[in-house]
Amino acid sequence: MRAVHPTALSPQPFGVQDAFRETEVRRIFGHLGQVGLLRDFEPAREPLGRAEMLVIVEQATALLSGYYVHLPVKRALHAADPLSRLQVLSSRLWAMRSPAGDRRTEAEFHEEMTDIFTSLRDLHTIYILPEPYRSHIAFLPFLVERAVDDDAGERYLLTKVLGVDSPSFPAPARGDERRDVVITHFNGVEIGRAVARNGELNAGSNRAARLAKGLERLTFRWLGVGARPDEDWVVVSYLLDGDQHHLRFPWLVLAGDAERPAPVRRGGGRRSLALEQEGDWLRRTKRQFFAVREEAPGRGRFAEQVRFRAYRSRRGRDVGHLRIFSFDVQAGEVAAFADHVRRLLDDAPPAGLVIDIRGNPGGDLVAAQKLLQLISPHPIVPQPVEFANTVPSARLARRMYPDEAFAEELGLAAETGAAYIRSPPVVDPREYNDIGRVYAGPVVLIVDALSYSAGDIFAAGFRDHDLGEVVGTAAQTGGGGGNVWTYDHLRQAASDLKPLPREASFDVAVRRSTRVRDKAGIGLEDLGVTATRTRALTSRDLLGRNEDLLEYAVEVLERRR
Repeated sequence: MRAVHPTALSPQPFGVQDAFRETEVRRIFGHLGQVGLLRDFEPAREPLGRAEMLVIVEQATALLSGYYVHLPVKRALHAADPLSRLQVLSSRLWAMRSPAGDRRTEAEFHEEMTDIFTSLRDLHTIYILPEPYRSHIAFLPFLVERAVDDDAGERYLLTKVLGVDSPSFPAPARGDERRDVVITHFNGVEIGRAVARNGELNAGSNRAARLAKGLERLTFRWLGVGARPDEDWVVVSYLLDGDQHHLRFPWLVLAGDAERPAPVRRGGGRRSLALEQEGDWLRRTKRQFFAVREEAPGRGRFAEQVRFRAYRSRRGRDVGHLRIFSFDVQAGEVAAFADHVRRLLDDAPPAGLVIDIRGNPGGDLVAAQKLLQLISPHPIVPQPVEFANTVPSARLARRMYPDEAFAEELGLAAETGAAYIRSPPVVDPREYNDIGRVYAGPVVLIVDALSYSAGDIFAAGFRDHDLGEVVGTAAQTGGGGGNVWTYDHLRQAASDLKPLPREASFDVAVRRSTRVRDKAGIGLEDLGVTATRTRALTSRDLLGRNEDLLEYAVEVLERRR
């Protein structure tokens, strides 16, 4: 089909139709759980009052000034000044005429707090709204993804549909039956610009990460963090078989449940957490919505985290495809997780292995680095971690590591005024080499701009130990180089923080990670890992099983033999 440039379309969406009747929402989507219209979503409680909002601002100030490890870098790189903004917000709250809150004042407060934390460009360090926001996701029942094809150039394609039964908005099919639905406008805004503008409302550390988050959050948003939709509905304009169509979708809202817990409740007291909470929750939610048989990761322990399959290339070469969706395993399961992957690699063809961590939001930083030994011909050097050199962080570090050797490190940091305090290792460094190499063939790593946190750490270890080429569907990974702690976890370890009202919360990067060997001392935050080769996804990749991407990876493997 001939590509039609979006500007060739009529800017006025005549003939807008509803994708479904709003009265049918529960019938269509009720199997997902508690689903309703976003416009009807309202907290069933009294609004936050001035005193409660002041507590949140006060604790945010203590958190960022005392424990946030990336604050100096964020000030320099993004011109972020969160402490001054929090001070201004506090002054405005004190100037309120009434100590009682109202819906509009609370909404404006949450918007300002969200914007302050978004200005840090750190998906680890976030303000989490109180209930009921933090346990709900707003969504549109479809996915849009970006493809670049030789014959059609860049396009945004409809790749998944849920609950919409319309011949003019067909769910993608494979093979000869495939009919491409090309999204051209979102609420009247050209789709590429809509994605970019949406990305700027998100906290991605670098431009590639913001674009990726802008696309991910085009149709799915955790109401507990980030910018919630401004509109009650959207008009999606698209091309099908060369004809222009417009459909209107109301924003829907879904409550979390026991099978899909709100991410802020995850992680507990783990000191090795390196996870983007929203990305993890959205990943699991979309899998529940759209999973098909061919894409299901399997069954059994760690089925949600990892999948392995043999792949035969078009030229008849057999390679292994290890897809790591997440490193989110509990601290007590790290050894079992590594052993599980070891057993999977026993079946990997000797001709080559493709490790694929696209969309991996992180998890346990020890688990991520522990896997590297399985493919490395030499010992793995774990990434060092560092605290901010502030009085509260020093007190926290002293409670965590009371030995005298670390006391000398703290004294040296205080005396020199260094920006960071070098932390003792998260675990015994010998744990990263307790299994050894199990796969000796050539390896290539595939990443994207949503490979984040422990995903960044894994990719950095892969590059720093020269284990193979890194193929990126974007130029760099997400740039999350922090050890993230939940507010409750930090309160258990630090006595200067107070309880927050209505189950509001924060996540904060308490320690930063740095690279090793030739790149020793370089931080991961913001920079991420630069791909050695870049290749955009094609429509065949998005609507099939990543065939073109895997074929490219096999070509890279052949060059490395």
